[in-house]
Amino acid sequence: MTRKFATLAGELSLDDLRHLLAVKERLTELEARRSDLESQLATVRAAIADLVKGGPVAAASGKSSGKTAKQAGRKKAVAKKVTAKRTATKKKAAAKKSVAKKAAAKKITAKKVTAKKAATKKAAAKKPVVKGKASKKKVAGKATLESVVAGLIRAHGGKMSVQEILAAIAKGKLVKSKSGNFANVLRRTLSTSAILVSAGRGLYKVK
Repeated sequence: MTRKFATLAGELSLDDLRHLLAVKERLTELEARRSDLESQLATVRAAIADLVKGGPVAAASGKSSGKTAKQAGRKKAVAKKVTAKRTATKKKAAAKKSVAKKAAAKKITAKKVTAKKAATKKAAAKKPVVKGKASKKKVAGKATLESVVAGLIRAHGGKMSVQEILAAIAKGKLVKSKSGNFANVLRRTLSTSAILVSAGRGLYKVK
């Protein structure tokens, strides 16, 4: 019996098994009802036979009443079992559905959190790290001055002195600075630049 059941379970889908269970429950209920009706019919036939033969009406009526009460109780018990099975099946299905929904919701939440973290990391990677407003202005100003000086040196044959660079910047008004000593700013830029290097005493070139 176990092998047959295992083979049958392997061949049928979950929906087929549920359908068979529903059919079995309905058949059980109908068979119980048929048994009750057949018993009631037999009782009625016996009562009719007794009446035709002139038997006691009261005795037949009492006997029929007792059988009917037993049949009603049996029918009620069967209906109660069927209802209990249906309720249990519904509860199991609802529990599985609830677990599936919670799992799906957790998965979606995890994806959103991961996407948000990735977006935050991407934005942080693109954003330059600058400590304080003063440092930010200094870096931006240095970069601008560095590019201007590199352009001037290239335009003047590849080498220039500090004084030549200062004169060219002042003449063309190429750099705006609020510093009271722009020469020091230029020298600091030349000494720390990665692309502007010394080309001899007092001279600078583009690397």
